[in-house]
Amino acid sequence: MLKRMICALLTCMLLLGGAADALADREEDQARLAVNLQAIKAALDRNELQYTYQEDGDSFYAEFDLDGAISSCIMWLIAYDDGVQIQMDYDMEIPPDRVDELARYLMRRNSSLRMGGFYIDYEEGFVGYQSFIYSDVLPPTQNALDFHMAMGLTMLERLSDRVKAILLDGMTAEEAWLADDAKN
Repeated sequence: MLKRMICALLTCMLLLGGAADALADREEDQARLAVNLQAIKAALDRNELQYTYQEDGDSFYAEFDLDGAISSCIMWLIAYDDGVQIQMDYDMEIPPDRVDELARYLMRRNSSLRMGGFYIDYEEGFVGYQSFIYSDVLPPTQNALDFHMAMGLTMLERLSDRVKAILLDGMTAEEAWLADDAKN
């Protein structure tokens, strides 16, 4: 009988210890998320950007003008407990019949990138560029956030002529690659 009581007591202690660990992990994740949110807000404020905060998604967004064939985009900065996602979306929808051609072009472009990448959201019908700053150990620095924001805008501007030509003018991925190669 004493052995059963000791076993039951040890089992309860083990379960309570596991629950306490899970609670501590959750609190740590929430604290890291809060730090990442503060870092994003500080970067946006420091750059004097007009933005909107969406609490339900722990994200910020701002609209930008681009110097290119596609003249505007929306920048999203999304906080997670392990990092910050920087996402730039062209402010246009993809014609469904041009998605596959654009995908072929972007896959080749992505193969030469060292960080970040272009993507297509097939459900929502938009295209953009995204990167991620991991912050498991240290929060993202202001310089890292500034760099990733500038890089995203630059990447959208660099490809806007080709993306527009593929989506609206009927250019093929192959023609776009040849035009890129001729430009370089």
